[in-house]
Amino acid sequence: MTTANKITIFRVILIPVFLVLMYLRFPGHTYWAFGVFVLASLSDFADGYIARHYNQVSDFGKFMDPLADKLLVVAAMLLFLPFSSVLSKLAMLTVPNSAEEAQEMSMPVLDERLFKSPAVALQQAKSAVVKMSRRAARNVSLSTPLLLKMDEDVVSAINVRENLIDRMEVEISNYLIKLADQELGDAESHEVTELLNFVTECERIGDYAVNIKEKAQELADKEVTFSEKAQQELKLLDNALEKILTLTTDAFEFDDARTASQVEPLEQVIDILVERLRAQHIKRLKDGICSIDTGVVFLDVLNNVERISDHCSNVAARLVGTSEGDDYDSHTLK
Repeated sequence: MTTANKITIFRVILIPVFLVLMYLRFPGHTYWAFGVFVLASLSDFADGYIARHYNQVSDFGKFMDPLADKLLVVAAMLLFLPFSSVLSKLAMLTVPNSAEEAQEMSMPVLDERLFKSPAVALQQAKSAVVKMSRRAARNVSLSTPLLLKMDEDVVSAINVRENLIDRMEVEISNYLIKLADQELGDAESHEVTELLNFVTECERIGDYAVNIKEKAQELADKEVTFSEKAQQELKLLDNALEKILTLTTDAFEFDDARTASQVEPLEQVIDILVERLRAQHIKRLKDGICSIDTGVVFLDVLNNVERISDHCSNVAARLVGTSEGDDYDSHTLK
């Protein structure tokens, strides 16, 4: 038997070794399986090279070599069968199935040729920031229910949207910075500065949504749940967040100072609510009604809720200040 044929047979022997290593559960088993798969793949190159350069081509090799390749590929595919439903769901999340979804997952168009018309360029930039704010608000609305019921599809959707938010922050900020270098009037320069501030606020809201999502994953990993009382309180917070985010995004999109003026009172209500729930939850911890694991997560969620409402208040304060022509101090923002 030629050396090339021996290598081919060796590759066939490695296939069951690869499968066994994948199904055995011991530390590092996947790395060992990956190493075997790489070795088998390299042997495919080796036997072909030896057969051609050392005149070891045989009928057995012509039959066995492609068969060994197919067996190795089939073995790898079999390992993914248990995850076929997960893979199909991920594919559905990444490939939009409607024009509306495609628009939702698209990046905004920011054309630098519009710098010759600053007013038009500013409007284009604002439209992009509006889309960014809607995506951040959407992630908040998706993340809070995960605290009550984990859904991996929703987690994946949040991650995809957060990636878009991060990319939008970079692209919009760069666009506005380049626009600021053009010959702008005082009002246009002020609007560029404000839009940059709004971009920062939206990005931070998106980050807090991810924080909440990660806290929900922490609960799921530890297989613990909140008490019935805590769940009712979380639903109350979810409703309050949805209200303040809707007011904030609508006020920003339509330059509506009247709607913006409703944000600060609601933010104060959320602050009071958070403080009351924090005190009640600490009492439940002391009384042993809640576990340490859920207690720490609940308090972290309260902090994130408070931060989200603070950023909504910042956006609204800027809108009201701009509308009234007030010279407000940005250091007083939250």
